Amino acid sequence: MSDITPNIVVSMPSQLFTMARSFKAVAKGKIYIGKIDTDPVNPENQIQVYVENEDGSHVPVAQPIIINAAGYPVYNGQIAKFVTVQGHSMAVYDAYGTQQFYFPNVLKYDPDQLEYRLSQPDGYLLVGGLAEHYNLPSSVIVVDNAPYNGDLKAAWNAAPEGATLLLGKKDYNITGLWASGRNTKKNIMIVGMGMPEYASDWSRFVSGSGTVIQGAVKNQAKGFKLFNLGVDCGNYVSTTLYSTTTYEDAVQIYGVGAKANIGIDNIRTLNSLGVSSNPGTHSILLEQLEGVTLGYVECCGGFHGLTIKCKNLRGGRAHVYGQYGDGFILKSDSGGPCSDIRMDSITIGLIDSSLLPAVSLGGIYDAHDGVSIDNISIGDLRVQNASWGFIPAIGADGYTSHVTIGNYYASQVYGNYYSLEVGNQCVNWNIGSHQCSGVSGGIKINGSAQYITLGEGSVTGSTRWGYSFAASTFTHSSLISNGNYGGVEYLGGTGFNPANVIAYYNNNGNFSALPSVLNGNALNGWAALSDFKATPNAHQVFISGSLTNGTAANAWLIAENLRPSVDTPISAWGVSSGGSLVPVEAYVRATGYIEITGYASLGASQAVRINGSYLIA
Repeated sequence: MSDITPNIVVSMPSQLFTMARSFKAVAKGKIYIGKIDTDPVNPENQIQVYVENEDGSHVPVAQPIIINAAGYPVYNGQIAKFVTVQGHSMAVYDAYGTQQFYFPNVLKYDPDQLEYRLSQPDGYLLVGGLAEHYNLPSSVIVVDNAPYNGDLKAAWNAAPEGATLLLGKKDYNITGLWASGRNTKKNIMIVGMGMPEYASDWSRFVSGSGTVIQGAVKNQAKGFKLFNLGVDCGNYVSTTLYSTTTYEDAVQIYGVGAKANIGIDNIRTLNSLGVSSNPGTHSILLEQLEGVTLGYVECCGGFHGLTIKCKNLRGGRAHVYGQYGDGFILKSDSGGPCSDIRMDSITIGLIDSSLLPAVSLGGIYDAHDGVSIDNISIGDLRVQNASWGFIPAIGADGYTSHVTIGNYYASQVYGNYYSLEVGNQCVNWNIGSHQCSGVSGGIKINGSAQYITLGEGSVTGSTRWGYSFAASTFTHSSLISNGNYGGVEYLGGTGFNPANVIAYYNNNGNFSALPSVLNGNALNGWAALSDFKATPNAHQVFISGSLTNGTAANAWLIAENLRPSVDTPISAWGVSSGGSLVPVEAYVRATGYIEITGYASLGASQAVRINGSYLIA
């Protein structure tokens, strides 16, 4: 025989009622049904009883229920199935009116009520073994529940270390909570139910549109986490909810030190907009700490937007706009360095600038007090409807080194600056592909910048030069400079390669000048005519044009780092006063001299024409 699962016992479904002291039927007895823990004989305590038909329908019946001679409850003389809809008390009387049984609660649970209780948020607690796996940990505080009833100040003050504060989709006023200090409890986590919307006048967040903390969030403890909400230190909160008008940083994480383990994600901040005094607030300040995991943050208003003065930041995506100082800033100073920063993307400004009361400002790098900024990576830097993109701070005296910008995009970026500027104190920068259109200057590389690489890209519609180059240890890929005030402004150095530039339709010329390998002025009475050039092109130098006759062979000296490794002959010929060609020889010596021999057969002030090239050592 195959295995079976014995689920159902074969038995009589009808109920037999017997006497209390002898096993015989309660013939002609009566059954009373009432409310739990009451006397069901009293009509006021009785509840409705039903007969259940074979088709599942139910018919209400009056009490008492009659028991036949065989001990079965009957209805109109027929054995029937009687039911109620809830737990009940039951009394059984014999034919002489003597009580045989009384049960205060026949059913210990109410099926409908059990179903309802199971459907509630804590219904799992009724199922054995689930509570230990699915119950909220004791460290989780639902701020809207008793005893705090929505008072985040009280909940935060009472929370132990390691607590998680769960917030609803409403406003939480904590103004003044950190007026003279910061949170010092470790591993506090605050979790909301979504970023809120801005009011149409940008003065506050819209109540009910998300979780809003009104007032500054300040922390100085390790393990602090802030997720999925908005922090409002805007005009309304600053002037109305504080006891006196107070402008504060929206989120301030300061002085946590090493292994800070800070986490911030899905956070929208609001600071003052249109305030004439320009309060010096930060949207998000990360200073004097190491170890931040940054998700998505959105910063509106205030003086500084996202302020990074820390070490070891990973994974950030930021959108900043409406600031009146800078949208974001990377800063090192005597308080500590800014280093080892990895931002996935930074976006400056809004596509529709008319939404904001003021133009957005861009990013700044500020290596102050001789303290360097180092090891910075921004995957994607986008600037739209702003005054600039990314420029050095005035007065910065430290180095900004090992900076990588994967992609750079600038559109409608007008101010008194190039949209992206690599300053004199910059070392080892790598800027990838780029597109700039509608700007007051595209990309500028200053003369003392060292080891700079610029990837492929274009600048169009610039009110200044598309590019401005002055550095020597600098290289660039293919560039397009089209329809600008000018194509490329060449200010010196040997990094600029005109052969890698497509320039056309520029109002003031495609190149302000071309790079040259010539060091200083001509020697020994030689003089260059207007067509004479010695232009580097990658590792090759092209020399062409005319020199008038000098008094010795050495006509010019080439810059030390641009000389050939061996003496190299180049084509040259002289032209006599009568117009006939005169044989001469020309060399570019490994010592750096352009040497011309045979010039003596030329008359005074006669020209030697040169056309040749050599490889740089």
